[in-house]
Amino acid sequence: MAGRIESLRRRRDELDSKLRELAAKEARKNTQLDRRRKIILGAWLLKHRGDLVANIVANGLEREQDRRAFADWPTQTASAESISNSVEAGIVTQISSNSGSTRDLRGA
Repeated sequence: MAGRIESLRRRRDELDSKLRELAAKEARKNTQLDRRRKIILGAWLLKHRGDLVANIVANGLEREQDRRAFADWPTQTASAESISNSVEAGIVTQISSNSGSTRDLRGA
């Protein structure tokens, strides 16, 4: 009887471990999908609504750390197209450096 109990406990531990692994894998996948959605949406906004992006950067960022992230961006007097091009290049560089990939993601 004690052997059976021990066997079931080991099996439970194995299943718990697999469950934790699967949950972590799903969380990573959801994080990657969320990041991809943000990149796609941001790229679309930069391409089609550069004026809106420039306005948000100039007036809509509340946290100091967010404003610092855009400190070296073109001024709001720059054209929407130049802002879009500058930011799009920055996003591609950031993605590439984070993933280790050098693939051009602007058309993705």
